[in-house]
Amino acid sequence: QIQTVDPSETRVEQNVVILEQVYEGLYMLSENEGKYVLGLAKTQEISDDGLVYTFTLQDGVKFHNGDALKASDVVFSFKHYI
Repeated sequence: QIQTVDPSETRVEQNVVILEQVYEGLYMLSENEGKYVLGLAKTQEISDDGLVYTFTLQDGVKFHNGDALKASDVVFSFKHYI
C-alpha cells in the first residue's frame, strides 16, 4: 500500500517504483543506454563553471487536467523538494 503520492515525502522503494510510473522529470533513466537522458527537457545548457543549468521544455506537454507544463511548474517542484 502506498503511503503518499508526493514523491518528496518518501524514500520507500515500493512507493518510489509506483510514483516513477506517475511522475516524469527533466531527465529519465534509459535502461537501454544505462544512463540518464533528457525527459521533459528538450535541451539543456550548462554554464562553463557547471553551476547554472538552463533547460528548454518539450513542446505540448500537458498535465492530466489539460493544463500546459510551464517553467514555473518546474520551479515549483524544485522549491518543493528543497
